[in-house]
Amino acid sequence: MAILKNSTQQRLFYYQLLLNSILILIIELIKNNYTYTWILLINILGLVLPVSNRKKLKLFNQYIQLIAQAAITPTAFSYLITLTKDYVAWTSAPMIFVTLIYATIMYIPYTFVFFKNIHSKFMQIVIILLSFLFTATSALDWMTIDTPLEEVHLIKTLSDTLFLGAIIIAVIILVAMHVWKYDLPKFRFNNQVNKFAMIFLFTYMVWFTAWNSASSGNTFIASLYTFDFSKLHFTISNILSGLEAGIAEEFIFRYAVLTIFLIFLKNSKHKTTFAVIISSLLFGLAHGINIFAGQDLGNTLIQIIFAFGLGAFLSSIYLYTEAFYIPILIHSLLDIFVFAATSSDVMTGKVATSDIIFTIIESLIFVVIAALLINSVSHRQQLTS
Repeated sequence: MAILKNSTQQRLFYYQLLLNSILILIIELIKNNYTYTWILLINILGLVLPVSNRKKLKLFNQYIQLIAQAAITPTAFSYLITLTKDYVAWTSAPMIFVTLIYATIMYIPYTFVFFKNIHSKFMQIVIILLSFLFTATSALDWMTIDTPLEEVHLIKTLSDTLFLGAIIIAVIILVAMHVWKYDLPKFRFNNQVNKFAMIFLFTYMVWFTAWNSASSGNTFIASLYTFDFSKLHFTISNILSGLEAGIAEEFIFRYAVLTIFLIFLKNSKHKTTFAVIISSLLFGLAHGINIFAGQDLGNTLIQIIFAFGLGAFLSSIYLYTEAFYIPILIHSLLDIFVFAATSSDVMTGKVATSDIIFTIIESLIFVVIAALLINSVSHRQQLTS
């Protein structure tokens, strides 16, 4: 099923580029500030991209546009707000709604035009990761910088929690995977799943979520069944932060990365196992960037270990049930409860050797469950092949 016809997507992108160029030119003339000239020149290069006959020059231009338009597209919207703020009530509910809708869809033409020529599986994964780290997470800030919307509480909340960034990267990934001719994520629950296995998994995750965030008791054994939910403080911010992690990370690692590796390893007898291991390793290592957010090395290490096990578990849940919403819900609830307990996006406190050992045990439990589910998936595939 096509999202839009190729020619329509391309026309939308160039109309968007033309409008952005006009906005940049007007801003430059009004402010008499020629630092905008280089942005305008990049946009003009984008407009001549389809008519260039020199392959090397065209390829260079494509790379420039791929990087630059990720920032110029949302920034041009801030210019539109600046030019019209005396005539348009941008802080009103309808205009905030328009802004958020545009933020969600503005990268669709961009993704189609620039991602369609990325054929390497490695580069596809790289561009998805970079699109989240440097494009989706910053888009709302670029759209509202130095505008009245910058001070709107809802905009601040969506920016601080990166929730809108999660929606943006989900849209980018869906379009990119469509352009690269991969299947869209599955949502229909597989009727071949074992009901008792699902009851066990549901019960285990309910217990683990409670234990992970609200365990109490004076001894380790007591902490397994004693919970103090009064210490949890749910706010809009930590709920949105939890949803951001559940949506963004599942779309990136359990859908895009896992799917790409499953196709890449399609001729391997153990493709499912290898794809789950590699995607989970990348998921774990991705949490290493928290060290740049002020998290110490010890906490970052145990977070990487735990994320690997959780990633394997969530991957196997998706493959077993074929219902993509299940890992999203599990991941979101886990993080919402953790954020409610800690009110922090990073892990703090001194890490003892016992903490590392315990984290390894936690991760191993997830890996064992994942291995059992993957084995069931492989058996099911053999029966249907």
